[in-house]
Amino acid sequence: MHVPESIASAIPYLEAQRARWSPDSKNELSLILPEGVSLSAFVSILKQMLLKQVQALSKTSDVQSLLHEYQLASMLGCDSLTLEIQEKLRDAIRTPKDVDTVLEFCNKHLEPTVGLADLAEKLRSRKPLTDPEKKAEIECIKAGIEKALKDQSTEQMETIAKMLKQRSRSEGTAVDEVGQLFADGVRVSIKVKNIDTNVQWQFCTWCQTKSSDVHTEPSCGHACSVMQNASQVTGYKTYYTEFGVKLLEMATQFVSARSQWFTKIAEVILIPIAKGAWDQTSSMNTILNDAFTSLFHIGSAHVIRGDLDAKKFLPIFERALSTTPWMTSAFSTSPDSLQFFGTSVEPLEASIQTDLVHILSKLSDEFFNVLIHERFITHLSMHARIRFYERLLKVDVQLMKTTATIPVLQCFNEAHQRAIAVRLLPILMEFPEDLRLELSQLFRGLQARRAAGDVVNEDSDDGF
Repeated sequence: MHVPESIASAIPYLEAQRARWSPDSKNELSLILPEGVSLSAFVSILKQMLLKQVQALSKTSDVQSLLHEYQLASMLGCDSLTLEIQEKLRDAIRTPKDVDTVLEFCNKHLEPTVGLADLAEKLRSRKPLTDPEKKAEIECIKAGIEKALKDQSTEQMETIAKMLKQRSRSEGTAVDEVGQLFADGVRVSIKVKNIDTNVQWQFCTWCQTKSSDVHTEPSCGHACSVMQNASQVTGYKTYYTEFGVKLLEMATQFVSARSQWFTKIAEVILIPIAKGAWDQTSSMNTILNDAFTSLFHIGSAHVIRGDLDAKKFLPIFERALSTTPWMTSAFSTSPDSLQFFGTSVEPLEASIQTDLVHILSKLSDEFFNVLIHERFITHLSMHARIRFYERLLKVDVQLMKTTATIPVLQCFNEAHQRAIAVRLLPILMEFPEDLRLELSQLFRGLQARRAAGDVVNEDSDDGF
């Protein structure tokens, strides 16, 4: 494996080897991985050293992988990175199984566990609560969530997060108690605002009787009515505050380890309450799109492991898109988010992917158009891509001016590329020169094949 010199020199273990040899030495740096630690853990360490940012850690969230990275970073002498992984590990411990995994690691490895000694001691010294203590703690957490949201106190929310995490590590009913607290807490965090509309009605100046609307006389029968204007609540909009998003993130972390609560909490987060639709603002667009992609990523992992039935998984996102189709529009300004969505779709079975594309195909042209991007399409299976192509051909050609690109065309086979070229022919001159040339060549090729009597099968799967 090639390791850049700048990275090797930043890793004390490798730098010590390199310092022993002259520049002319043909010896290469060597590293024997600890027993049970895979090469992927070392690759993750190198990426984090290369990027010089802790965000790379967020891609690893399971306790066992973090323990391997911790052990390797400690062995390599990367002290700051070791501490960062240790903090990530603290956050990742959510279940009794996670606790057992950490304690087993600490018992087995003496050297690299010095930094984990305090955490291990706390985990070992856990004492089960009595039933009255459990009830009192649950009530305390519930009241704490409401108060933290009301006061918008980050400190209070961090305390609540620690208490919830501690409860979820217990056996038995504790998990369901925490799950319900999260579901109720998310509902509490949803804000409601009135939609006011100016209305008119007739008003009797004699007896104060009002008509039902502007066209109806007051029922009193007095011939002394006048017109009156007023503001009336005609609907409601719901939204999350920026602070309330903190609770959404906590709930999302919880369901990543608790598949049995995924369906209920995902619905609470994504589906607007009965009182009103989500408020269509740029802030809510981003919040809902982030929640959608994060929950889909977590849910798809549960489905792949067999912990969640796909028949319960997909309907959540179908309901979310049917009630709030505009949440996809945030993909237009965030290709990375769209790619993250695509990478979450890719490991799913082809039939599940096809069902998902069927759901996405129900979106209007405006909101489906933002999905026409190579960062998403390339992750689809052959059959799902065919269904996507069929919907793409129906999109308003004027909308496709912003999404039809050469990389998008290259996601499809030759027959499908020609069909797309024919679809775009009416606006050919409005495209950039390179794409215009590509489309012209595809169209001329289609004409030549037809003139030669070749059969053009646009439903062929060749090329995928």
